[in-house]
Amino acid sequence: MPIKSILFDHDGTLVNSEYSHFNIWQQVLRGYGVNFSEDQYKADHSGIPTPKNAALFIERFNLSDSCITVSYTHLRAHETREDL
Repeated sequence: MPIKSILFDHDGTLVNSEYSHFNIWQQVLRGYGVNFSEDQYKADHSGIPTPKNAALFIERFNLSDSCITVSYTHLRAHETREDL
């Protein structure tokens, strides 16, 4: 049977992955000595693309790493998560 269509799940369309993203960001930022709540994440970071969130975290918490480094760390952690 030939493939008639392909469905891509853009985060949040079929699976709500925000809680996993929150956990990953929380884990990444702990490495910088930063703690933040799920409420803070939902209010300011939920639904925001990873590079933009990285830039926001760098600014908000005065981190020294570049946006690319923080984004990559987040994405790498995302790739290795088993709960997504």
